Amino acid sequence: MFSERVVQREAYLPGIREFENWLTTGDTASALGKTPQGIKWLLENRRLRGARTRLGWLVDPKDVERYAREHGIEQKGEDDG
Repeated sequence: MFSERVVQREAYLPGIREFENWLTTGDTASALGKTPQGIKWLLENRRLRGARTRLGWLVDPKDVERYAREHGIEQKGEDDG
């Protein structure tokens, strides 16, 4: 029998204050030009970093920026109309 070496990544858990700046799936969908359902799929499949709450998903805005940059998506801002 062999032993498996398990490598654990240290997970960073944001504080409650930081969550105040996180985005809803609707906000994220608007920023990335996707549907809220598409954003949920990205979250469930760990393509975007988020946290599931009793009221729904919250998405890390820094990870939204990363995703947009990696996929060549020009983010839509609040003042873009």
